[in-house]
Amino acid sequence: MTDRRDTASVRESALTQRRHAVRAHLCVLTGVAVAMLLLFYTASVRADTRVDAEMCDSGTGNLDLDRSICERAAKAYGGAFRAALLARKAGAEIWLGKYEYALRSIDEALEAFSGSALAYFERGRALRCLGRLDESVQAFNEATTLWQGFTITFRERGLAQLLQGQFERADADLSHSIELRPA
Repeated sequence: MTDRRDTASVRESALTQRRHAVRAHLCVLTGVAVAMLLLFYTASVRADTRVDAEMCDSGTGNLDLDRSICERAAKAYGGAFRAALLARKAGAEIWLGKYEYALRSIDEALEAFSGSALAYFERGRALRCLGRLDESVQAFNEATTLWQGFTITFRERGLAQLLQGQFERADADLSHSIELRPA
């Protein structure tokens, strides 16, 4: 006969796993901010890793330090949360002008979770900075497909299209980004 406490603990364990999966999925939809809530409520995370991830989200003001903190925190996680942290790291690398490093981080992020709109967004930014405009627009297209409310993606894609000389498409994207998020 099965002990009722064992059955209850199995149910609770399954429920906890589902909660963690939902939280990880939400971090892709709303960016790293929701991922920080996941850290706050997840008791199984070591304290030093939690501090690294929180610092990755808020930034220290030192982009090299931010980059290393995000990398350290990302090693402790998998899935969507890892992808969000690696995309954040790629953002710091882009600001530092380390575009090839950013692309490597983004590749890692997409290996961890292929549905990361944030990773595709950062890929688009890095490729645009490298002058690879067609690939940049494709990455922004993927980001907008994954998350149509990701306003800044329309603006960034519009800028890439402007650089390509696709003025009508650029105007449409830039206008759409203003409609989604007026000044």
